[in-house]
Amino acid sequence: MSRHSKRQQNRRSPGDTGRTIADIVIVVEDGRVTDVYASTGSEVLVEVIDRDTQDPKEESELNKRIKCLEAEAAAGRMISVY
Repeated sequence: MSRHSKRQQNRRSPGDTGRTIADIVIVVEDGRVTDVYASTGSEVLVEVIDRDTQDPKEESELNKRIKCLEAEAAAGRMISVY
């Protein structure tokens, strides 16, 4: 994962195996948060996507991730919360 897309996940304890994880994804452009998406679940997984890059390869990777995110939202697996 590039330095512009960072994920952090809370660690599960052995007794928490039945819980679902909520994804929260934050998109940053020009130093500002432009979108926040969230799924449902009782544990939290956070991803920050910083689209401010001059590297064409990184930009391509980030654009693919955003398209996947938009598809997940369109399918109802994620919702835009910002």
